[in-house]
Amino acid sequence: MQIGLDLVSSAICKSEFQSAAANYYQLLYITSTIYFQSAAVRADESRNISTAESPGRSALLFQSCPLMQVFRQDLLQICDKFLQEKIGRQEVEDYAWNLITSDDLEWNDDIIAETLFDWDNEEINFPINKVNMQLWKKRLTTSIDELPAHNIWNFHIDKQKEICDKYSSKWTPINNKLFVGASDNLHNDPIHGLRHPNDKETTKGTTGWFIWTGEYSEADDFFKPICAEHLLQIRPQIIKYLGLDAGFRFLADSNGYEDVLYDETLKQIG
Repeated sequence: MQIGLDLVSSAICKSEFQSAAANYYQLLYITSTIYFQSAAVRADESRNISTAESPGRSALLFQSCPLMQVFRQDLLQICDKFLQEKIGRQEVEDYAWNLITSDDLEWNDDIIAETLFDWDNEEINFPINKVNMQLWKKRLTTSIDELPAHNIWNFHIDKQKEICDKYSSKWTPINNKLFVGASDNLHNDPIHGLRHPNDKETTKGTTGWFIWTGEYSEADDFFKPICAEHLLQIRPQIIKYLGLDAGFRFLADSNGYEDVLYDETLKQIG
């Protein structure tokens, strides 16, 4: 049980440095699973003790156990526990930290290495939330990585320029810290977008973009302001259109349909 005790001690030590209270028993369960599922069998099979004679003394020579392997399925269990709200962000981070700093574990898989690095410190990597956890799960299952598209705005800049070239628009990027007007249910199809010009009075603090699904409404509460960068986690597929100049509108769906056109009347505000 010494490995388990050392593991818990390391987790407690980390929590003290971070001034965060980790759940002792839950963390022990998560991190000890990989160690103890077959530890007894492996120990019997892999540890050899031999006696070597030397002048004046006898010495016991121990052959070290092979390092225990970490597999994608181990990380997928963590994904499921987080998505089921059985563990939280701190437990995920502590799990990754324990594996990375352990001398007894190894993995020969770049996807495992990248995932543990991502989880180890969300302040410098991707936030640990349900959207990203689904994407980590997808990467562990399929090796397809969609995390940059859902977290990095500049990941979409080249696609914006391609769209502008395709539809003869000047590339006019937006400040992703400003607002777009958005309807509810932006996951639905089809999705519409149009861009008014920036105007100090009418569109102050906004990008000029209005995005909606379903039937358009003139109701005052149909559009709600959201920070443009939040679209990364809501529907990153439409960010490629947001470099189109004022006067452009688009219509698209999740099956690849796309229609982009210029409408001079959109430049008339007031």
